[in-house]
Amino acid sequence: MGSMEVCGIKIFDFIFSQWKCAEINRSLSLTNEGHQANGSVALKKLNNIVAEILDKLDADSLVAIFAVAIFAVAIAHALAVAVMISAGHISGGHLNPAVTLGLLAGGHITVFRIDQLLASSAACYILHYITGGLTTPIHSLGSGVDYLQGVIWEIILTFSLLFTVYATIVDPKKGALDGLGPTLTGFVVGANILAGGVFSGASMNPARSFGPALVSWDWTDHWVYWVGPLTGGALAAETDVAIYLQVQATLQNFFLNTKVDLYLLQIDAKKLGDGLVYEVMDGANSYPHFYGPSRSFSPLP
Repeated sequence: MGSMEVCGIKIFDFIFSQWKCAEINRSLSLTNEGHQANGSVALKKLNNIVAEILDKLDADSLVAIFAVAIFAVAIAHALAVAVMISAGHISGGHLNPAVTLGLLAGGHITVFRIDQLLASSAACYILHYITGGLTTPIHSLGSGVDYLQGVIWEIILTFSLLFTVYATIVDPKKGALDGLGPTLTGFVVGANILAGGVFSGASMNPARSFGPALVSWDWTDHWVYWVGPLTGGALAAETDVAIYLQVQATLQNFFLNTKVDLYLLQIDAKKLGDGLVYEVMDGANSYPHFYGPSRSFSPLP
């Protein structure tokens, strides 16, 4: 039997017992002394039952209530993020400075945008107004979580988020995942909130933390939600680049195994757009090839 059922039964038992006690009092017309004695017993019993109920709530029910609450928050964020990213064909779908920085580090965009901060601030001010001045909660570290642990949590959570963005949205060779990127990204946001929400708040987004902090003017632990997500986003971008270079090495081995000499022209410096230039040698003929962001290996025009 669940703790809530136990609490309900105990409350019912107490009410029923007090009703019986009142009936006895009326029938026997107890003296004032008897009334006082009975009242003292009833109060003591009430205190014991309330204490037991609170103990049950502390042990089980409060945890369950909190779990339901954080699950609702995770689902709400997952659905909202999925819907908003679906509009990416219009504006690029940049909702998160950490994702923007990661794409910038990976060479997919050229301008670091700050409109996310403006949008977050405006949204929080509007929410503060239409709720009658309701306090806007901020992200903060969980009990017992220090700054370093909070930063590490945010790095890990943001890394998984941005790596999902690269795999399901940015990479044109996503195959069967084509069109599912926004939904999968939303799922990752929700899963990360469930995993890390009680520890670091699972922000994963400096803009998401900036707006509430500005409106409430509470900057407690705020730097954690810049250092962690931006670091995680940059690491995810570098990891994608590392995989990108591994694909290049695989291509090199392929050409060598097929008796075609492949010469990489300064792999770390020679770039053309977002890709790298190879030179394929076939006897006396040289054919420059370009391996670009489409992950395809094709001759240069």
